Amino acid sequence: APTGHDHGGMSTPPAAASSAVDPLADIAAGARLEVPSAWLGQLESVYSIYFELQNALSHDKQRKARKQAGKLGAVASKVDMSLLSGEAHELWMAILPSLRESAKAIDEAGDIEVARREFEGLSAAVAALGKRFGREDGKELLVYHCSMAFDFQGADWLQETEGTENPY
Repeated sequence: APTGHDHGGMSTPPAAASSAVDPLADIAAGARLEVPSAWLGQLESVYSIYFELQNALSHDKQRKARKQAGKLGAVASKVDMSLLSGEAHELWMAILPSLRESAKAIDEAGDIEVARREFEGLSAAVAALGKRFGREDGKELLVYHCSMAFDFQGADWLQETEGTENPY
């Protein structure tokens, strides 16, 4: 439901895109996995930085977005994957490159519109994390959609709190 921003709305849970369009869709489509709470605690750092980046873009603060993107790539790379095994480890290894590549592209973006385009891929990766691994505190991630983004192609993003803060 729209919450104060003309071209944003919230939906939960995230709707998976066609896997032909979004390679993370197959990952996000599976059931939630049980993983150690110590690993989820590390993942909270990734979520926290993502939310800071999303907020920076929603307030047109490219410099802050770039700074957060640099942090996100570094923090994601330091998450201790040795705490995972089997399918959970494989999924993390499938999502991690998208997190790092999107974060790097945002950090290197020459303008805010490029950063916003790259943020779409980062959002898909974080949505897959949320869907498959959840959060340490059990809170759900709120998924919002901007139907006007990218010439009405539309794009999703995640927020921790209600109230639309559209990064696009």
